[in-house]
Order: sequence, then C-alpha cells, then structure tokens
Amino acid sequence: MNIETSFENPSLTETYINTCPSGLAISEDGKIIKVNQLLCDLLQVSPNEILGKSIEKYVSQEDRKKLEPLEALSNKENESIAASFVDSKKNKVDCDVKGQTLQIEDKTYCFYYLDRRKSNQITSETLNALLTRMADVKAETIFESTVSILSDVLDFHYVFIGIYDKESNEITIRAMGIDGEMQSPFSYNVSNTPCGEVINNGCCLSGTSTQEKYPEDFYLVDWRVESYVGVSLKNSERETIGHLAVMDTKPIENTELVSSMLSIFAHRLGLEMELEQREKDAQSSQDRYRNVFNNSFEAKIIYDKSQEKIIDVNEAAVELFQYKRNQFKKVELSDLKPSYLEDAMLNNARSLEEGKKVIVQSVGKKADGSYFETDVAYTVFDEEENLIIISYRDVSETKKAIDKLKVSESRFRSLFDFSFDAIFLYNIEKNIYENCNERAAELFGFTKKELIGKTPEDLVSEIQKNFIKRDDALKTQKKVLKQNKKLHFEFNFKKADGTIFEAEVSLLPTKEKSRNYCIVVINDISQNKRYERVLKDRQKFLKTIIDLNPNLVYAKDRDLRFTLANQATGDFLGVPPEQLIGKRWEDFCKVASERNRIQKTDLQIIDSKEPLQVSAETLTCAKKEKHYMQTSKLPILNSAGEVEVILSVSTDITPHITTENKLKESNNSLKKVNNELDHFVYRASHDLRAPLASILGLTNLVRFEKSVKGMLKYNDFVEAQVKKLDGFIKEIIDYSKVSRTEVQVENIDFEKLLNEIFESLKYLEQCKQIKREFSLKKDADFYSDNRTLNIIFKNLISNSIKYSDSKKPNSFINFSVEINEESASIILEDNGIGIEEEQVPKIFNMFHRATESSDGSGLGLFIVKQSLEKLGGDILVESEHKKQTKFVVTIPNSIK
Repeated sequence: MNIETSFENPSLTETYINTCPSGLAISEDGKIIKVNQLLCDLLQVSPNEILGKSIEKYVSQEDRKKLEPLEALSNKENESIAASFVDSKKNKVDCDVKGQTLQIEDKTYCFYYLDRRKSNQITSETLNALLTRMADVKAETIFESTVSILSDVLDFHYVFIGIYDKESNEITIRAMGIDGEMQSPFSYNVSNTPCGEVINNGCCLSGTSTQEKYPEDFYLVDWRVESYVGVSLKNSERETIGHLAVMDTKPIENTELVSSMLSIFAHRLGLEMELEQREKDAQSSQDRYRNVFNNSFEAKIIYDKSQEKIIDVNEAAVELFQYKRNQFKKVELSDLKPSYLEDAMLNNARSLEEGKKVIVQSVGKKADGSYFETDVAYTVFDEEENLIIISYRDVSETKKAIDKLKVSESRFRSLFDFSFDAIFLYNIEKNIYENCNERAAELFGFTKKELIGKTPEDLVSEIQKNFIKRDDALKTQKKVLKQNKKLHFEFNFKKADGTIFEAEVSLLPTKEKSRNYCIVVINDISQNKRYERVLKDRQKFLKTIIDLNPNLVYAKDRDLRFTLANQATGDFLGVPPEQLIGKRWEDFCKVASERNRIQKTDLQIIDSKEPLQVSAETLTCAKKEKHYMQTSKLPILNSAGEVEVILSVSTDITPHITTENKLKESNNSLKKVNNELDHFVYRASHDLRAPLASILGLTNLVRFEKSVKGMLKYNDFVEAQVKKLDGFIKEIIDYSKVSRTEVQVENIDFEKLLNEIFESLKYLEQCKQIKREFSLKKDADFYSDNRTLNIIFKNLISNSIKYSDSKKPNSFINFSVEINEESASIILEDNGIGIEEEQVPKIFNMFHRATESSDGSGLGLFIVKQSLEKLGGDILVESEHKKQTKFVVTIPNSIK
C-alpha cells in the first residue's frame, strides 16, 4: 500500500497502520499522533499513554542520539539502526529501527518502524527444542502447531503452510502465523512469487533483497519482507501438493541451514496434508451420497438382510410411513405391508443376489394402519449383497399427479391462449415456430397460420442495440439453449408492416418426446421505453434546472450521505457534483465546528421529522473562504413514516451580511461625523465670533481715542485678530479639502515639498531662530497625494515652529525620510516646549489645545490625523514636556 496515497484518506490510513507488520509510530512536530497495536505491545503501553508524547521518551538514554537524524535514516532505504527502548515496566527492549519522512501539503510526518531484534541463526539447541516439541504434536493440529512452534522457537516474523491447487495455480493458506498470532486463510496466485519457485523447483532460498527479486509480489512490499526460505510438501506419489515457508523483515544469515531444518518437518506435513485431503474427498463423497439419499422424492429404506433389520431411512420414508426416524430401528419389513401379502423381497432374494433390480406393484401400510398403493423397487447396495435399498413410490400420488398435470395443462392452455404476452413454441432443432397464441399474431400483425413455420430470422430486426449483428446474436442464443439454460434479454423485432419495436424476451428450454423445444415469451416494452426516455429527459431537464439554481441544493439519506447535489454544491465543495454521491459533507469540510453543527441539525431532522430553518450559519468552501449561509432543511418521509431523505437548500447571504455590516459601519461613521459636525459648528461659531467680537470692541474704543498713536495701537490689535480669524478659516478650508477631494497619486519629491512648506511659514517670527536638518534614504520612488501631504506636514512643521522654546539657544527641527516599495517612514523631531504626558492621547481630537499658551484653533493635528487616514497612513507621537517632541509618520507607497 502506498504511504502517500493512504495517508490522504483517513480510512486507508487506518488500514495501513493496522496491517503494518512492524511496530509503527507516526509523529508530527515531535509528538506521536498515530500508533498501531504492535508498537503498544512492544512497549507495554496503551495507545492513550503514548499519544501526544515524543518517541525519544521511550528510547534508552545512551541510544537517543541515534534517532535524532531521522532524515538521514529515512534515506537509507532497507538499512536500520539498532537501538534499545524502555517499556512501561522499565525493561529494555532491543529493536531494529527504520525511519521515513513524508511531506503532505505543508506538514511533515515522521514514520518510525520498530522490530524486536532477533537472530536467525539456528543452533543445535534450537533444533533439539524444535524436534522435542514437534514430537508431542497431534495429527489433528499438526499444521497450526508447526506454525506456532516455528514462530516461537525460531522467532521468524512470518511462518506459513499452503495447499497448492495445480489447476488454478493458486496456494490457499492452511495455517499462518505473524509474530506467533494465527491468521485467517486466504488464497493467492503463485506466478512471479517466491512461493511459485518453491512449487516449481522444490525450494526457494532468498536471504536478502527478496522484494527486488520478486517485484510483482505485492505481499512482500506490504509486509516489508527482506528474506524468504521455503520448501515444498509432497504426497506419497512425490507430487508437490503444498509448501512450508518462513519470511522475515531482516536478512536470514544461513538459508541452507534453515531450508534443511524445514525439510525435516516437510515429509510429515506432506503426508498429513495428503491424508487430510483424502479424508475431505471421502467426506465430500459421503456428503453427496447422504444428500442424494435424504433429498430423494422416493421413500428409501436400507435393509440388512443378514441381520433382518432396517438400518437407515430418508425423510421421504418418514413422511410416507409416518414413523419417526428413530422408530424405524424397531420396525420390521412386515410392519410396512398388509399381512395378507407375501414378502416380495424374500421371494426375489435370488434375483437380487444376481444383481438384478426387482420392481413389484404392492400395497404399503402406514403407522396409523392406513393402506396405499405403491410401486416397490429392490436393489443391492453397491457390492455389499447383504444391504438392500428398498424404494417406495406412492402410486396414488402418481394418479393425483396425473390429475394435476391435466389441470396444469388446462391452465397452461388458458395462459397460452389468453396471455398479454406473445408466446411461441420454438423447435430448436428445426429452427421454426411450431405454435403461437393469439397475442403473438396480434403483436406481429400476422395470422397464427402465417406465423407458424416462420423462423426467428423472419421476426427479429437486423437493427439491434450496440450495433450487434442479428445473426450473431441468434447464433449465440441457440448455442445457450442447447445447453438447456434459460435466457432473458431485450431485443428488437419487426412487425408485418416493417415497424421496429423493443421487447423483453424470455427463453425457457424444454423437452417433449425427446425433442428440444423452447417456450419464447415476448413482451412489448416499446411504450415503456418511450416513457423511460421521456422520464430520463425530464430528469435531465430537472437536473439542468437544479444545476442552474445558484443556491446549494442537495439531499442526504439516513446515513447522512449525499444522494443528490447540484452544480452549485459541487462548486462550493470543490468537486464535480456526481463525486459527492455516497459521500458525507464532513468528507469535504475541514472545520470541526461546522461538521458537528451540520451533523447535529441533520440528526435533529431525523428525530423530529420536522422542517428546520437555519437563519445564518458560516460554512467554509473549498477555497477556504467563509460564507454566511441561510439553510432550509425538509424531511422526506417513506411509507413507514420514517425520514428517508433530507432535502436541503442553502442560500449564500454573504453579500447581504457584508452589506449589512457595511451599513452598520456607515451608520456608526455617520453618527461620529454628526457628533463631530455638531462639535465643529459649536466651536467654529465660537472661534469665528470671538475675533469678530474683539474687533467690534476695538472699533468702539477707537471712537473715543483722540491720539493717533493710540489709534495705531488699536489698529495693530485689530490686525492680529483678523490674522487669527484668517488662520482659522484656512484650517477649515484644509479640513474641507481633506474630507471632500479625491486622492490624486503622483511622484513625491519630499525635499521640494518641505522647502515649499518652510518658505510659506517664514513669516512666523520664531522661524528665523530655528535650525532645520533634512535626510533622505530612498530605495524606490514614492507615490501619493501631494496636496494632502502638504496639509499634513505644514501643520506638523508650523506647530514645531510655534511651540519652539525661545529659551533654548539651539532650537532645531530634524526631518528624516526613508522610502521603499511598500511605504515611506517620516520622522519629525524638535526640541520645543513638548507636550504634557496627560495631553498626548488627546492631541488629535478636534479643537483640542494641548497648552494654555496656544492661540490656534485646535484643528491642526485633527486635520493631520484625518488626512493620514485618507491615505491609509498612521502617526505616532513621543514627547517629553519642556524637552522635545517626535512624530513618526508612516504612509503606504501607492506605486502605479
């Protein structure tokens, strides 16, 4: 069995593990996931004790390093490593270990094969032990005992005795032991096998590489056989009738010695096998006699005339004479006839001795005293003249049978004449129809007179199914009929007007007056065939409709196996729909929770017999994508009221659920926007009105100011408020641009962008005292929205300038950019006044001012955050109050 193929199918995997001739452990990620019973017996543990543990746990301390390079071990094919294991009772178990690694999909499995280490050398002590034990073996258990003793003493993995059938060239296992356990019999062809060499040449000695020598013997591969030694078993006429063989998964060192040892037992085994076969043949012959005797319709009695007693009777005699079988031992022949009749058997004794059969008409007497007419036949039993078979045939029953025959003939005639089927009496030898009924004439459009004398060639159409020639088909049928075999088939016939029709034909051979006849029954099924074709067309049409249905339409039986599946179901599970038939959903579903849920609802339908609606459930398709499904399940009941079929329709509502989730997200986003809008309107109206109110107050003060110097002072105040109002309006415009304009991707030149921003901010008073540095590391061109980036970095840089620390002699702004194909990472650092720790989480909120000294609107960093979200970017901030602030901006590269 191929390991890769079996491991992809759970049922085949179990078969491979259970039939493996070695102790087998399979591990994944260092943990044992599968074991067979041979391994558990070897290590004296139960499967639950070893599963989930490492194989190294059971290896002796000094040998653990031997098993570490499993890959190297697995590449050595038939080589093995000697290692000691420790069983659950702390006993050492010396083993030969083979390893193999297997890659299935993205998982690696390790296979460990363990065999108890043993020596195949045969010593004189071993031979003495064998002879001693074989001397006590009884003939009736010779084969099983020989296998058991050889397995026990020599410790070969396989020991078996086979019976050879020359006609079939097959060996049937008479007794076989695997590791000492007896196996069930089986048969196999010996062609191209070492067993065949034993049969043909008397022996086969293969100490190693046996699989390579006999590549067509799949048993050698399955059992991992390395060595084979076998000798033939012969009968008293020196004919080969079987063989005795041993095999092992390890090499056998001295094959000649092993062969000589096996030959010691082969002579006795051959004679015992011959004797057993003869006894079977004798028993078979006796069984055939007993079967004929007991099942004869005639009452038969075996009578020993030397002892003048009945020694056996059959069931017909029991039924005829109405004595119980054990009562016949006390019954005399005279009790079976009236007293006034002579004993015909005694009168004809001399004739019987001469081997003649005597038949007389007589009267029989039953146990209740009633009489019946009978024919009695007396015959000598084989060559034993003292044993006579007396046969009774009830003549009265024969008369009844004749009467029944007349009734039967009358019924047959009625059936023949008035049958709905066309019936012919066909003479096989003459190849003509000698009689027919009225239905035959009606069906073929001839008169009865015209039909009689016609041949099958006259009525059978030359056009048959599958392009079979008419004459060839008729020739084959006649040959079968002459062998007295019944036939039933479909055929095309032609009517008198040339019309072709399909019919069922039954041919029943019979004999009449030593001539071979055949009763031909023809049933016109052309109408039924038309109905079948219409039904198939309708079924095909219905299947097409079901397949066109985008929903999953499928049906399951009580075992939860598919009986129907449309194309959508097949596409969902990743196989053609016809391959689903007979399989379960769980055969294609890898998600345990889904399998359990589907099985639970199906069983609920079977128990409740009520329809079930599953409003929404997740199912994973063959592409490993989760879908939301709405499923309706309907039970179909049989005549007994039990659920026979579960019809299911599953609708994919994933788009609906997705739309619903998006709608919820949109609603939440809308609520957030509305809240922000309310807050924005409130704060905007406040921040717009505040400068206007200040300006209005200053204009009132100007009216009362008489000096020009005072007026100029108030004019400066008005100018400051106007600039503040202008800045706030610009930020509102930036926010509007971010919210409403589409992203326009273009190649970004960061150095040019930053120079333009610093140039636009040079009017700020603090800008002249700040030193700026710029660094760029570029592995690819960067693409994004230049206008949005301008808004982001203008706000960040203006904040760094506004909140620089004038007390520090060396104020700076460092700007570093790193670009790759995925993104751009921008770091903006300054040594300004910093941000208090509790204010850091709030700085990106709308209208939040992190410091009392701020005269801004509180929209700048909010606009930065919104702009980055629009570009799919992110921003992090690190700040230490009165020392420094660091912004880290990450923006994806939108390469065209």
